[in-house]
Amino acid sequence: MRARLRQLANKAYPAVAELSSARRAIRLCAVSDPTTAPARRPSTFASYLSDMERWPYPPEGTLLSSDPPVFPGWRGVVLRYVRGPALLGARTTVTRAAMIARRGRRLEPVAGELRLHLASGDRVLPGWHNIDLAGSAADFLWDLRRPLPVAPGSVTAVFSEHFMEHVPLPAAAQLFAQCFDLMAPGAIIRMGVPDFSEYFRDYATGGGMIERARPGRPTRMVALNELVYSYGHACLWDFETMAGLLREIGFVEPRECRYGDSRLDPVPDWDYRSQHEPTLYVEAVRP
Repeated sequence: MRARLRQLANKAYPAVAELSSARRAIRLCAVSDPTTAPARRPSTFASYLSDMERWPYPPEGTLLSSDPPVFPGWRGVVLRYVRGPALLGARTTVTRAAMIARRGRRLEPVAGELRLHLASGDRVLPGWHNIDLAGSAADFLWDLRRPLPVAPGSVTAVFSEHFMEHVPLPAAAQLFAQCFDLMAPGAIIRMGVPDFSEYFRDYATGGGMIERARPGRPTRMVALNELVYSYGHACLWDFETMAGLLREIGFVEPRECRYGDSRLDPVPDWDYRSQHEPTLYVEAVRP
């Protein structure tokens, strides 16, 4: 049964199979080398690829050689064998069914405010509509590739944290345009994304941030690759890019913010982000 599940996961998530093949190839090369054959110890890259196959999405500052977390119940089974596109497809299918079930119902203000927390994950903000796919803790299941059931000009705030890096730039422009149409004049949009400019600056100067974020990797470039390409990242952001896109959509007064610096009250930022990874927050106003 486990072998069959592994086969299905490899078909749905080719990167797992590629990692396994690469690890075997490096191990065979190492054994065939007479200088390394007696010891039969895997190379640094073979060990790394083996660990990545076992734990492809480690948190910041975690050694890959440590044990991955084990989730209880059905969630643990799903996360162990189903990854990447297959998992996203399953979550999307369930979400689309929920969307059909609530067809015709609009999101309404809470205590006079209509605040949207996009891609909320397992973090629920009081007083906000927390929106995400099935499998999260969201109180409103919705695929953000579809128009939100919200009256135009009624939204008073939009917030998202570490989501836009998973959205290709054309789709990001569409989402921002939808937010612009739904927001009331004077409403605030606040986006938090990994500050990739900080990582690139650290790589150029050797400041140590990359090593702290991804310790024990074979090289600093391997660590940087992991930071950029892991977790399904599809777009890199800095302030110039985010502010420029928001301006073109029609937003005004974009400004770079740090954790806790916001015109929104209370500030919706998650302290975990400020403690574990550089996060760029950008706020702008709907005129």
